[in-house]
Amino acid sequence: MPFYYLYLAGYIEKYGITCEIADPHFYTEKENCDAILADIARLKPRWVGLACFCTDYVVVSDLAFAIKERFPAVKIMVGNAQPSVNPGDFLYEGSPFDLVVRGEGEITLRDIIETDKASKDYTRIAGIAYFEDGKVVQSPTRPLMDLKECGQPAYHKIDVAWYAEVNKYLLRRIPAAGAHIF
Repeated sequence: MPFYYLYLAGYIEKYGITCEIADPHFYTEKENCDAILADIARLKPRWVGLACFCTDYVVVSDLAFAIKERFPAVKIMVGNAQPSVNPGDFLYEGSPFDLVVRGEGEITLRDIIETDKASKDYTRIAGIAYFEDGKVVQSPTRPLMDLKECGQPAYHKIDVAWYAEVNKYLLRRIPAAGAHIF
C-alpha cells in the first residue's frame, strides 16, 4: 500500500486541501505511466507529487520528464528516502523537478500548497530543496512532527480491495493478504 501518499493525503485533507492519488495497477511501466498521465490530463492539478526510493530513481525520473513534457505548467515535487538523502540527484539544470521535500512531508506539503496560493515564495519553507542560480539550495531541516498530528490515512483515495487480495509477494512466496509498512 502506498502509505506515504495515504498519510500525506489524510493530513492535507484535514486542512481542507483536496488531492487525488494516482494508483494504477497494470503489468508494465508504460501502462502505469500512461494511466498517471491520463489522470493528470483529467484532473489538471497545479502540483504533482512523486515518491522515490533509490531503486525507483529511473522510473520516477522518466515519469517526471513525461509529465513536464506533456504538462509544462504543472509543478513537480518529489520526496521520500532518495530525495531526502540526496536532493542533488533530482535538482539540476534541465531537471523536471521543481522542489524536493526532505524528511517528513506532511507539514511541508501543506506549506507548499498554501504558499502556492499566496506568495509563491517557497524559499521560506523548511524541509525543501530547490535549484537556483546553478546550485541546489536546501532550506533548514524541519523538525519531526508530533505523530498525534499525523491524521488518518486517506484509504478512500485508493482501491483497498486490490491491496487486500491474496498474493505471493507479501511473505516470500507464501500466499497471504496484508500490507507492508516501512
